[in-house]
Order: sequence, then C-alpha cells, then structure tokens
Amino acid sequence: MAEHGDRDDVRRARAMLERIAKSSSVRATPALTALFDSFESSRFADKALGEQHAVRAAELFKEIGWPMHEARALELLGRAKEAREIYAKCGATRETRRLDAALNPVNKRGRAKGDLTAREREICDLLVQGKTNKTIADQLVVSERTVESHVSSILMKMNAASRAELIAKLR
Repeated sequence: MAEHGDRDDVRRARAMLERIAKSSSVRATPALTALFDSFESSRFADKALGEQHAVRAAELFKEIGWPMHEARALELLGRAKEAREIYAKCGATRETRRLDAALNPVNKRGRAKGDLTAREREICDLLVQGKTNKTIADQLVVSERTVESHVSSILMKMNAASRAELIAKLR
C-alpha cells in the first residue's frame, strides 16, 4: 500500500500496521514496518529518510532470511545489481528479467545502448591504429563529418574523454 496507494490509503494502512505490530511477535514485523516506512517516506516526505528505512529493512530481512524482501529493499536503495543477484539465486525469473532490462537497456535494434555498431567498431579499430579522421573517411569512403560523428559516439559509449584515453583503454 505504501508503494502505490494514495495518502489516505497509506494512512489507513499505517494505522493497521501499527495495530498489528503492537500485538505481533512475528520476527518479520520490524522489517516489514521498515520497508513500509521506506516507501512512505520516499513518496511523501524525505527521500533520505526513506533510504535510511530501506537500509534497515534490507538488514532485517537478511537477518531473518527473507531474501526476496531484502532484494526489494536493496532496489529502493538503487542497488539493483545486488538485488538482481539475490533474485537470481532465489529463482525469481520475473524480477531477474525486470532488473536485467533496467540494468542493460536496449535500443530499437535490440542492442545494448552502450554497444558499438558494426561501423563504430570498424572506426574504433582504425582509431586504435592511430589514423586521423580524414584518413578514416578516405578509407571507408564516407565524409569526414560522418567519421567525427562516429568518433563522438564511440567516445561517449566507451566513457573516454579523448582519443588517447580510448586507445589506452583498448590496449
């Protein structure tokens, strides 16, 4: 309810949760309460407070051996890779695929956004050989501007600030 409900629904759910928590000796109650608090704080109050509650929830779920809930709390903290590993160990195919899609987004052609195209790989190979944009353009029979565009894209995808940095990364 705290994740998707409106303020009134969340308020009613909180009252119910507090009644349950007072009369419950179930080990999961503090962890579930922390997770609820994380969703509520993140949505309606203070994101930093929501993160504190998520950390507590993840720790408590780990202590009681509830990995699926631990993974959910880790997701709230932006620790999707860790959450994905837990989901995979639990055999939670749907959650694993959901996080795979989020962690490795694909473009319209089905390639990961950071993957180089065939032409970019070709130009990258020539860059590593120390060729200039003009030489590459002449060799591939394209305009120098086209090569410049590909080089910019390659640098961005490879997280390199310059040709020299790119070459150092690839050697």
